[in-house]
Amino acid sequence: MDITPPPPCRVCDKQTVEFESLRYLINETSVLATESTLPHYFDATLFECRSCGHYQIDNVIRNDYYLSYCDTVLKEKPVLFGFYYEERKNNLMHLRDMAVSHQKFLEIGCGFGGVLDLAEPHFRQLIGVEPSKHLSSMVTPRKNLEIINDYFRQELAIGDGFDAFCSTQVFEHVSDPLPILRKVFAATNPGGVGWIEVPNGLAIVNERHYHSIFSDHLNYYTPNSLSTLAHLAGFQTVSISEGLDGYWLNLFVRKPKNNRSFMNERERQLNLLLDYSQNYSHIVGWGCGAKGISILGILGGKLQFANLVDSNIGSNGKFVPGCSTRVEIPSTEIFQRADLVIIFADPFKAEITKALRDDFNYQGQILCLSELLAEQITTNNHKEMR
Repeated sequence: MDITPPPPCRVCDKQTVEFESLRYLINETSVLATESTLPHYFDATLFECRSCGHYQIDNVIRNDYYLSYCDTVLKEKPVLFGFYYEERKNNLMHLRDMAVSHQKFLEIGCGFGGVLDLAEPHFRQLIGVEPSKHLSSMVTPRKNLEIINDYFRQELAIGDGFDAFCSTQVFEHVSDPLPILRKVFAATNPGGVGWIEVPNGLAIVNERHYHSIFSDHLNYYTPNSLSTLAHLAGFQTVSISEGLDGYWLNLFVRKPKNNRSFMNERERQLNLLLDYSQNYSHIVGWGCGAKGISILGILGGKLQFANLVDSNIGSNGKFVPGCSTRVEIPSTEIFQRADLVIIFADPFKAEITKALRDDFNYQGQILCLSELLAEQITTNNHKEMR
């Protein structure tokens, strides 16, 4: 007798193993009957990928299922409120803050447009893709909004140049998540960002939430498998966390934008730092920990520091290799003479900046390396600041 092998993982394409055979699951949970009737059951096997940690069931839903999705449940556009609304709003605001530009926004599976309503004030042009005519008809019309009533297929023309995208409660439904996310990757600008929200498959499995195994939820993502999906599509994971009291996973990603080599980037950063500093006569460097020692060593004496300071008492009186200036404890006297302070201890830049202004009454220029290296400060706008 032929035995059908377990299917490959929808995320990483590695072989899955059978986790458990499930019976008497409720089919089509987005449908309400017009009269009293018996439930429609289905049986399923839950498969586990021991490579990326993904869980999945076979696809048993009708091909036209999403064309009339939620027709019997939603008769008008619902109003989001409470914790549910606040969490979505906070995540959208986080996505907005991550984005370096706010021109084009894409939502995959926009439903009735709840997230698009949140995004509209923050992005100039919005595109939503939704297969259900019923749901997409509820989206609030706007001049800067285009709704594409279709499945998110490879052949679908969505354009490109997107600065941000989102997908909430969609990727658990799709049988081909990786090709879909790769299409999104191709349409996203370098440096573009995304937010993906899915049910917390790890919690469902660990807590044996049998009532959360749905026929239309083909995928049960864990933090590892969701991050793997993003990685295989080309994105970098910025953060992943639980949401809605552990019922959701929220993944934030970014498309890489730096294609320079380490050595080319090294030269670019050193030149930026030297160009920025050339108009100052009394420069103080703050931070002689690992990063400060590394940067000062790479500079190799090309930039002269009047003083080097560090709040660590153990550094007082010591030398950074390659520098002839002794490390000192920060003092008002040192900063009275300074016209530029370069902060090497970047993770503590807010704390150091506050100390400079409040404790040492320093009124001169402050340079944080993260600002310079992110090209937020260039020679031209530096001259305007001067």
